Amino acid sequence: MTHPTIPFNLMKVHLMVAVEGRLFRKWFAAAPDLSYYFIWDKTDVYSQKVYGLSEAFVSVGYEYESCPDLILWEKRTAVLQGYEIDASKLGGWSLDKHHALNIQSGILHKGNGENQFISQQPPVIGSIMGNGRRRSISCPSCNGLADGNKLLAPVALTCGSDGSLYVGDFNYIRRIFPSGNVTNILELSHSPAHKYYLTTDPITGSIYLSDTNSRRIYKIKSTTSVKDIVKNAEVLAGTGDQCLPFDDTRCGDGGKGTDATLTNPRGENNSSSQTFFQGVCLRGACLVMLEAALLSNAENTLRFCKPSPVSPQRHPKCLPLEISGYVPPSSSSPY
Repeated sequence: MTHPTIPFNLMKVHLMVAVEGRLFRKWFAAAPDLSYYFIWDKTDVYSQKVYGLSEAFVSVGYEYESCPDLILWEKRTAVLQGYEIDASKLGGWSLDKHHALNIQSGILHKGNGENQFISQQPPVIGSIMGNGRRRSISCPSCNGLADGNKLLAPVALTCGSDGSLYVGDFNYIRRIFPSGNVTNILELSHSPAHKYYLTTDPITGSIYLSDTNSRRIYKIKSTTSVKDIVKNAEVLAGTGDQCLPFDDTRCGDGGKGTDATLTNPRGENNSSSQTFFQGVCLRGACLVMLEAALLSNAENTLRFCKPSPVSPQRHPKCLPLEISGYVPPSSSSPY
């Protein structure tokens, strides 16, 4: 806190350390080469254990005899490490191949006692697929190594539970395996050019596609052994017809998903309870469609939401409408 030589009128040195809501204060009589070792007990202001990294704010103040009412402060920050996550739970022992990841602090606690501070590493971006050149529209021989493989127009992306990446590359849905190989799993219509969206079921790993061109929601049948990539999808919702304003049938509300009409189906998502969320635009207002994931030998339910009468123009709230009796469609080709 002080140098080997200090000013003759330096009277006191003040120290303040703030970490996780706790404030530590201490002062020292002025002396050369003054230092202090601060030991943190790895708890916060509520006496709870703190895991990962924490930022400490250190302030050192200098009080002089000539100015007793004024303290000159120098401020610094430091990173302190809290408790480590125990992956093995073996009474203090650990397995060298059993690691634990602290997502919040970005620390990988390895079983051999080593800590890898991911959050402290510089951000690095790398290429997984593509070489800057465009592939042809028809590309049946594009399977192989993903690195350096050509792309045409990537428009959608989702990931699988096994680490695979699913890329919507214009008229092909392509799967990039963790091994680095890529294969086509679905071929779409390429005329006219249009936007579509992909999402993954977190439980089953199924891939869903919302197509703005055909006004349908699809489920990809298989992501492994695909015999015919043109027929590797089944209709989940939508007839292909447009939902028009003031439709007498309310665009299929209250019926089967395959009998409903949609307008410009967009972003989609799944929950851990196997519920499918689909953002669509019907009757000039943004709606949300919820559909239970396809389960073998189980009845499925389709539910729609309608705009709230409070504010139907801007981000309307949804009032749920229960729609039961959804039956999985036949395996006919959607294109």
